[in-house]
Order: sequence, then C-alpha cells, then structure tokens
Amino acid sequence: MKKSDNPKKKYMITGTKKNGSKITRHFGAAGMRDRTKISNPEERKKATASYKSRHRGDNLNDPYSAGSLSYFVLWSGDTIAAGKRAYKNRFGISL
Repeated sequence: MKKSDNPKKKYMITGTKKNGSKITRHFGAAGMRDRTKISNPEERKKATASYKSRHRGDNLNDPYSAGSLSYFVLWSGDTIAAGKRAYKNRFGISL
C-alpha cells in the first residue's frame, strides 16, 4: 500500500490476484477525513456511523474492491496500522 498517484484518491494497492491477474486499486477520497484522522471519540463515532450509512451498498466481500479497502483500512481502526490489521484479519492479505 502506498500513496495514490491519482490526485483524487489517498492510497493505492498493487498486486496479483489468486487467478494470476494483476490489480491496481485506488481508494479513499483525497481531501476527505476518515476515522484515522479524527481524534475526538464522539466525533469519530458519529463520522463512522455516517460513513457506514452512506456506503452500506459497498461490496465488503471482495478484498480488492475499493469499498472493502476503504472500510477496513480507513474506517475500522483508529490508525492506519490498526486498519491494515483488520484487513489482514478479514482477508488474510497483508498490505
């Protein structure tokens, strides 16, 4: 995982799927806050609930969907490291 080269996105991953196909996925809207950027616990709780409401239709079962990357990495932990752990625990893939 590294900073995205797309100016509209925060991060990107590159890799190879199990079927051998290469993948590059950009995720996280640049300029928007996420759970890792909010320090106030009450505000973090409200922002997380709002995010989950707006993105309830995202595909969270595909480890390479932008929705699952954003959900687990940016919105499931208080830090990026915690989010990466949540992603690894869910999908068995290290970022």
